[in-house]
Amino acid sequence: MRTLFITANNLPHARVSGGQAATLSALELYAGLGPVHLVALVEGTEPPGDLGLLRSLCQQVVLVPTRLLFARHRLHHLALAARAAAQRTSFKLLKFRTPAFVQALCDAARGGVWDVIHFDGLVTAQFGPLLPPGRRVLLEHNVEWEIFDRHAAHQRLLPARWFGALEARRLRQAEIRLCSSVDLVLTLSDRDGDILARAGCQTPIRTLRLPVAVVAPPRPFEQTTPTVVSLGNLTNVGREQGTLWFARAVWPRLRRRVPWARWRIVGGNPTPAVRALHGRDGVEVLGFVPDLDVVLHDVRACVVPLHIGGGIRVKLLDMFARGVPCISTSIGAQGLEVASGRELLLADEPAAFAEAVAQVLQDAETYTRLALAGQHYLAARHQWAACEAAFTHALAAAGVRGVGDGRAANE
Repeated sequence: MRTLFITANNLPHARVSGGQAATLSALELYAGLGPVHLVALVEGTEPPGDLGLLRSLCQQVVLVPTRLLFARHRLHHLALAARAAAQRTSFKLLKFRTPAFVQALCDAARGGVWDVIHFDGLVTAQFGPLLPPGRRVLLEHNVEWEIFDRHAAHQRLLPARWFGALEARRLRQAEIRLCSSVDLVLTLSDRDGDILARAGCQTPIRTLRLPVAVVAPPRPFEQTTPTVVSLGNLTNVGREQGTLWFARAVWPRLRRRVPWARWRIVGGNPTPAVRALHGRDGVEVLGFVPDLDVVLHDVRACVVPLHIGGGIRVKLLDMFARGVPCISTSIGAQGLEVASGRELLLADEPAAFAEAVAQVLQDAETYTRLALAGQHYLAARHQWAACEAAFTHALAAAGVRGVGDGRAANE
């Protein structure tokens, strides 16, 4: 089975962000079925990192640099926003329509017959008309219009609220149209699939459970420190908003309960507001960290204080795999079949969130129970064999040729 795999802004050279982890899992599943040709649009002002893992999975890797980060290319993005308004189109879709990316896809289209063309995220599905025949699969990491709806609701400035609401409306129309233009839609949660189906998506929708293996047994409580960690690319509006909410509304309450608590903020491209937290009240802003084991070796909890987001938080699954107890808002844990007090603790109000974190930091029984429950959750729902079988079944049902033959050819 030959796969053309197209992604944008999620170059999966490591499981650094949730989006990269989901993309890498999908790549691994396709690579088990046959040769993969990867075309990726990436931020052109920073090195892509070690590509050894990608090259071991893909027959060919084509990287197309562009200007993706708003924090580094403000004028470029503002000009794009003005163009999107004039053309009455979605800004999120428009910013990925670069001539170099179009050319790379046209070159790939001339590379032969593809059994499946995988669109990794909504923004890549808009390039379908450029590509040759082949069964088309779209992996929806999130319901994109829902994120912009939430973004608009949390804006104080009227122009930002107006832009978010307008983008949500335009994205909703485009999202249903693009989802209906492919042969199979994969979502990361049943919840997202239900939203798309109710909105009018005409394509079969299946949930892709990401294979996540348990890394190691949880560390004993006494071998950890009262340290919490938060993870995620901090150029993401939802990540920054959640981090600042935790810093202003939750962290002071928690420090009054646990004065010796420490907080490590991990994520690429922290904004000035986030960087300003460094060195204050036990807070470390570490930025991008290539090896999370160095950061996580002694942490006692992971916090996911999100109020803007979609899909599922893949990083929660990664923390479960490492035996790190998690405390999250309801939105931070949406899409996962978890319950507060069972696999993690859920809280949406500052006082309740601080109380939940304090409980994990101070109580060995709570720490151990949650750490083990998270790993049991993975074992029940995210084992490789079961995820792979469901994935190949979905491809076969969508009419993809060669499913079931690729693994034998690769061995």
